[in-house]
Amino acid sequence: MASSQPPRRPLAPTPVPAAPVTAQTASRGVIQQTLSYSGDIRAREQVSVLPKNSGRVERMLVDVGSKVKAGDTIATLEQESAQISALQARATLAGAEAKLASLQNGPRPMTLPAPRQPSSSSRCTCRACNLAVGTKTSNSPRRPSRRSKLGLI
Repeated sequence: MASSQPPRRPLAPTPVPAAPVTAQTASRGVIQQTLSYSGDIRAREQVSVLPKNSGRVERMLVDVGSKVKAGDTIATLEQESAQISALQARATLAGAEAKLASLQNGPRPMTLPAPRQPSSSSRCTCRACNLAVGTKTSNSPRRPSRRSKLGLI
């Protein structure tokens, strides 16, 4: 259904009345009003500094907030800790070189103790051992020994 009323026009914004402003010529005088604000100030950019070596800082060469550019020295480290680190690195290198040399030279020949001669009380009395040595045991009928079953003789 169509409406018999004419379409509405949007209302024009109501004008805001202008605030009265007064102007004066600048003059010297005592400030009678002060304003104080609180807040945080943050840098637009922040960069993390990672040293090449670790150690104890001996001397700071710049202050917090100073402008620096790439390559500038900002602190010096104690030399003792660097020297100790260098000595430890040299010792580790020497150990690794010694291990490499031993691996390149191959295994060392092992010296084994001379075989013991069995005493008369510790001799084996099985038939296979006695046959290998050439001694005769009892006159019992021959039966296959454990060694011959396993294919050792």
